[in-house]
Amino acid sequence: MKSEGEKECFIISSAQLVDGKNAGARRVRLVSKSLAHKGVKVFICTLFDIQGKINEIKELTPGVFALSGGERQNGEKLSVLKFIKAIKQFIDLRKSERVIYLYPTTFIFKDFFYLIYFKFIGRYRFFCDINELRSSISFFSLPTGSFHTRLWYYVKSPVEWVFYKLNEFQALFYDGIVVISTTLKKHYSIYTKSSLRVPILCDSDQIIKSDSLRWLPGEPFRICFAGYISFAKEGFDIMLRALSEVQDSYRVDLFLYGFLDQKNKVRIDRLALKLGIEGNIKYMGNLDPSLLQTEYLKYHLLILPRPSNRVTRYGFSTKLSEYLMSGRPVMATDVSDNSMYLRDNYNCFLIKPGSSIVMSERIRGIINRYNHQAASIVEGAHDTAREELDYRLFSEELIRFIYK
Repeated sequence: MKSEGEKECFIISSAQLVDGKNAGARRVRLVSKSLAHKGVKVFICTLFDIQGKINEIKELTPGVFALSGGERQNGEKLSVLKFIKAIKQFIDLRKSERVIYLYPTTFIFKDFFYLIYFKFIGRYRFFCDINELRSSISFFSLPTGSFHTRLWYYVKSPVEWVFYKLNEFQALFYDGIVVISTTLKKHYSIYTKSSLRVPILCDSDQIIKSDSLRWLPGEPFRICFAGYISFAKEGFDIMLRALSEVQDSYRVDLFLYGFLDQKNKVRIDRLALKLGIEGNIKYMGNLDPSLLQTEYLKYHLLILPRPSNRVTRYGFSTKLSEYLMSGRPVMATDVSDNSMYLRDNYNCFLIKPGSSIVMSERIRGIINRYNHQAASIVEGAHDTAREELDYRLFSEELIRFIYK
């Protein structure tokens, strides 16, 4: 039997978080570890894993558990009602101080049902983790393809925008929100004063040290990008142009890891072919995050080339904290809250966004001084990860916020 003073947090979501390869799964795992570090029991409950009475509790890390139960019949769709009912039955048996922590998805109607049931019917304290502004996604990328495809884009986008804006109003009813960036905190201040900024997190125990930071003149300089491979959001047009501008001085190859849909693949392939660097771009697949740390050691430089736009201003790339632990130097653009944690020539190479000329010149400079500078950059990155972004640094503040 649980004691009344024990604290338990139920993270609920429609996303695949337990075995997911995306940024959301990484964010939830680190927030969970932050809470568990100071004694809160965390249960990750996802629509993907629960469709009936919960019959399995798997401990992922000390104090963090994944719940699962029930199976769908062939062809049966995921049921929000089954999901809610199963979690309710489990929570009702707990004798503890319980809170609900929502990790939202683009399935905003499902998130609305969670709010209605757990907040207003179940009377639980209800919090939400917000790491992007979804209304900024609408009208973000230009439509391509046939006339009907473009017409559908202009019909669908304003409808999406309206629903995303209405979804923001849910913050009025949350007991509090946890945001990932200062711009999100400012944006949501019109809806709620109960907010806490928890930036990108990392587990500094996973820092990788390497003594092989060498580039041999004449060999290709290898750059790695890992994450969701989005042409517009990640600034691949600028990055590919920068790579083409460097080729007259050095052979530079770009290796891509992450999810790549057909639309973005076509755009990347077309531009690479136009610039004459199709042989320098190599897609390496969407690997499990646990395997990426080893992959990073194959490269000279990791890159986050995001441009400054309405999407990147509100987000904060969770990949950056992983990069800083990688044992390889990082080049990033100064967008969102990057400059709050990154210092040029100390823990990264920080450049202004939006210019292929600026990026190509910086890549040349990095290559020229690589053997003399890379090791100190990596050392500074490791210090930043340990001293500013480790999940344990935020445990007490996060617990005070959701259990106050």
